[in-house]
Amino acid sequence: MTRVVIILALVNAMSSTALADDPARSFVKDQYTKIKNILEADQSNEGVRNKVITVLESMTDFETFGRLTMKRYWPDMSKAQKKTFIKWFRQLVHRSYVRRFKANNRFEHKFRGITQTKGDKAFVRTQVQSGNTRADVDYKLSKRGGKYMVYDIVIDEVSLMRNYRKQFRTILKKDCGPKRFCRKGLTELIDRIQRKVSTKSHSVESL
Repeated sequence: MTRVVIILALVNAMSSTALADDPARSFVKDQYTKIKNILEADQSNEGVRNKVITVLESMTDFETFGRLTMKRYWPDMSKAQKKTFIKWFRQLVHRSYVRRFKANNRFEHKFRGITQTKGDKAFVRTQVQSGNTRADVDYKLSKRGGKYMVYDIVIDEVSLMRNYRKQFRTILKKDCGPKRFCRKGLTELIDRIQRKVSTKSHSVESL
């Protein structure tokens, strides 16, 4: 019995050391702990999702997320256009991320493989289960002010950044041409995002 206790203590110590040596994974683990506490405490789906959005806001660099999503169009946008776009883009991401979380559902997570790092960037792969729903949820992170922040989320192998970039380009090309940026195209894009976030659906379907 004593030997078993010692082995368990060593395993726990090794796990703690591994997290200490892996700040990106430790950061994601902390966010999941917050989400688990929310699911255990809140009794309404709306309350759960609103609080999970608060966690998402604290862990995500939406400006970098939005800039990389717009990519070639970003440099031609004015400060006001960028601000308006980020305002609605973050709400689109909110809806895609929180749709799996419901009140009174047990929440579990596990890490898949090791954290991949390159310079100030890291890629953390996880699997989450909320109730009967299970999904692979992976995070691309970069250091901002010495702290890791998320700049893309990959859900069941679908990158939100790439998924939305493709859709946004289709809308912008329709009004602006193959590679140009224009006010009319951005107005149409924002209108579509606004309509999407005002619906009850939390899916990642097309705009």
